[in-house]
Amino acid sequence: MRRTPIGVLRSPPHLAGAGGTQARNPSHESMLVTAALLVFQTIGPAGGSPPPHPKRLLVKLAPDATPSAWDRILDASGCSERLFLPQIRWAVVDAPAGTLARTRALLEANPAVERVSFDRARRRAYVPNDPLWSQMWQLTQIRADDAWDTTRGNAAVVVAVLDTGLETSHSDIASNLWVNTGETAGNGIDDDGNGYIDDVNGYDFVALDGTPEDVNGHGTEVAGISSAVQDNMLGITGAAPLCPVAALKAGDDSGMFYDSAIVPALVYAADMGFRVAVLSFSGDAVTAAEKDAVEYAHDHGVLLVAAAGNDASVFPFYPAAYDDVLAVAATQDSTDKRAFFTNHGSWVDVAAPGYGIRTTATGDTFVSNFSGTSGSAPYVAGVGALLFSLSPNASVDRVRAAIEDSSVLLQESGYGYWSNYGRVDSQAALDHLTGMSSGPVDARLSFVAPSGGGLKFTGGVSGPPPTAAGPLPRVVLHGVGLERPARLVVRANGRSLPVPVRGRKRAEFAPLGIRGGSRLSFERDGVQFDSLVWERANGLLYTVSDAGSKSGGAVQGGFKELYRNDGVLFTCTRNPASKVFIEAIVRGIEDSSFTTMILEATRSYTNAGGATETIELYDWSSGSYPGGSWVTISTRTLPASPTTEDLRITVPAPATRFLDDTGTVYLRITANPVGFGGVGSFDRLRLLVR
Repeated sequence: MRRTPIGVLRSPPHLAGAGGTQARNPSHESMLVTAALLVFQTIGPAGGSPPPHPKRLLVKLAPDATPSAWDRILDASGCSERLFLPQIRWAVVDAPAGTLARTRALLEANPAVERVSFDRARRRAYVPNDPLWSQMWQLTQIRADDAWDTTRGNAAVVVAVLDTGLETSHSDIASNLWVNTGETAGNGIDDDGNGYIDDVNGYDFVALDGTPEDVNGHGTEVAGISSAVQDNMLGITGAAPLCPVAALKAGDDSGMFYDSAIVPALVYAADMGFRVAVLSFSGDAVTAAEKDAVEYAHDHGVLLVAAAGNDASVFPFYPAAYDDVLAVAATQDSTDKRAFFTNHGSWVDVAAPGYGIRTTATGDTFVSNFSGTSGSAPYVAGVGALLFSLSPNASVDRVRAAIEDSSVLLQESGYGYWSNYGRVDSQAALDHLTGMSSGPVDARLSFVAPSGGGLKFTGGVSGPPPTAAGPLPRVVLHGVGLERPARLVVRANGRSLPVPVRGRKRAEFAPLGIRGGSRLSFERDGVQFDSLVWERANGLLYTVSDAGSKSGGAVQGGFKELYRNDGVLFTCTRNPASKVFIEAIVRGIEDSSFTTMILEATRSYTNAGGATETIELYDWSSGSYPGGSWVTISTRTLPASPTTEDLRITVPAPATRFLDDTGTVYLRITANPVGFGGVGSFDRLRLLVR
C-alpha cells in the first residue's frame, strides 16, 4: 500500500460552505492548589504562567442561598469577603493564610455554594519576535500564544515528523533539530545499538540511511508549522517552538509513502521515546502492518496526529481513521469555516487551520500559501507537544482527551458536526490537563450499528426472546461524551439494558428483549441525549452513518434522517454539473459472516424526470480505493413527476467483497441530468445483511 502526502493546496479558486462555532463552557475545576503550584513550578519558558493567588478564592453561591447562610459560611470558614457581585452571585474572599486548599474543599462541600474557583492570574499573550508572526493568524486562532504564557515546550518532548524528510540546514529549524546523543555522526557505526546507523537527527526509511534530507519539500513545510525556532528574529515560529523535531523520512522524493517505510518509522518513533508524531499523508485502506505499527506506537506513549485528507469526502482515509490516531480536518479562516477541501465525518476527531499558512520551505526559504490538512495536523501535534511539556508523565490518552474535550465545537448547515470535537484550543487544552477545567463534552449520538433487525442472522422478524440459545450480537452506540465516570444508560421501552463496554466514542450494549418497534433511549447522568426506534427485519440493519456531496451539491441530514421511514428527510441538491451526487458510508458491520446484502432506500427527486439514477458500491476485492472498481447494483430512469419509491436491491454475490477491513461499505448515488433546483430526498438508506 502506498500513501500520498495530504496535498499542498496553493491558491484555491474559491471557498465553499459556511461554518459556525459553539463555545464549550468549562466545567468545575477539580485540582487542589497544591497540585496547581507543583504544575506551575515546572514551567519555565515565557516567564512562566503565574500560579493562582495564594490566599484568594472566587465563590459562586447557589441560587437559593440566603444572606444569612452566606454569613454563616464566612464565619465557619474564617474567610473575609472582599467584594460580592449579586448580579452573577459571585463573591471574592480571602482565605486564612496557608489554608487555601482546605478552605476551598470546605466551601465546596456546603450546599449553599455552587462553585469555588482559584483566583487565577493572566499575562498578556506571548508575542515572539519572529518577523512573520503578525501574518500567522492560524496560531492565534488556536490560542497558541496564550498557551505560550504557560509553556513553549520542553527539550525532552520530541515531535517526530514522518514525511518526505527535512532540510536539516534550514536556518529556522536547524537549532530545533533533535540530536541522538548516543550516535556519532558519519562513522558508519550503529553506536547506540538501535539497529540504525548514523541516525543523528532521524532516519531515511526510504533509502535506509541516516540522512533524511528533503528533496520533495513537503516535509520541511510540515515541520516548520510544528517546530520552527522562535525568537530568533527570523521567519516564523512553530506551535511548539522549544520541542525538538526528529526527521523520519517515510515518503520518497516524489511524495509517495509506502508501508515499507511508514511501518518502521512508526516503530522507531515509539522505540526512541518520541511523544508526538505528525502523519501528513493518507491512503485509501487499512493495511495490516501499518495498523499493527500504529497500535505499537500508541501503546508506547506516542500521540499520533494525522491529516484527514483533502478530497472533500466522507470516505475514511488512513492512517487518520485508525482509532489510535487523532484525525485532523481543516478550517480555512478566523471564523472557523470548514475548508472547502477538507474530508469530514464521524471518523474525524478535531480541526485546525489549514489554509494560507506561512511556513518553512526548502532552499532556506519560506512559503506563504501552504494549504491542506497536511498543515492542520502539525498545529495539533504542536498542541500535544505543549501538553506533554507541561505534564511529562501524562498518558497519551489523557493528552488526547484534553485536546478533544477542550476544542471549540463546529457545526455547519448541511454538515452538522463535521468533526467530532471541533477546532483545537491550545490554552483550553492546557487548562483541561491541569484541572483548571474538566469533564467530557456533552454526549452526542453519531450512529448506532446495527440500527435494527432480528437478533440473529437466522432469527425471525422480531428476533428471539432473551432466553434463546445462541450468541446475541452486540449493538454499538457511536458518538462522543460516552466515557466513564459519567453514568450511561441505554433503555428499551424504559427498561435498562446492560452496557458492559464503554469508551470515549463508543459503547456496546446487549440487545436483550428488543423487538421491532422498541424505542431505545440513551441517557448520560440521567439526561436523555437521543433516541431511536428499532425496526424489525429478517437480518440486521445497518444505516448510512455519513453522507456528503462534491462539486457544489449541498446535503442536509445524516444517520437519524436515513435509518427509517419517518418523514424526516435527508436531502441533496443538484450540483453545477446538473447532477445529484451522493457519496456515503455504512460503518460498523463488525460481523462478516453474512451471505446476503440488500440495499433498502426510500427516495424521490424533483426536476429529474427522465434522468438516470445509478447506485454503486465499491468492490474492495478489486483493489484499494480508489484504484479498484465500483459495481453498479441499480440503474433506472426516474419518473416524469416527483414520486416516492421504495427500492430493495439484492447486492451481487459475494456480498462481503463490498466490506472493507474495518466493516465499512462505500456507496454512491448519481442522478443525471437533473434540472435547475433539483433535489434528491431520501427517507431511508440502509443495508440489510443476513
